Amino acid sequence: MTGVSNQLPVIDAYGEGNVTLTASVDLFSSIGFITDLIRNQGKEKISYIFEAKLDAEALYPPIRITKMGVVSLTR
Repeated sequence: MTGVSNQLPVIDAYGEGNVTLTASVDLFSSIGFITDLIRNQGKEKISYIFEAKLDAEALYPPIRITKMGVVSLTR
């Protein structure tokens, strides 16, 4: 997923605020994901890795986020 915006809310230093992010999925990644699901139909769970890079401004280093987990495919 990718996305870019220059319309960011102002949040005071050391403050808190809500930010809504809109992202899109590219076609080739979607095809690869669906192919993996079809290949692994017998599995009860799949692992995932979510990676994001938030670029606040040119003067600050980007904030990198990585989340890993497992999604159960059974009820």
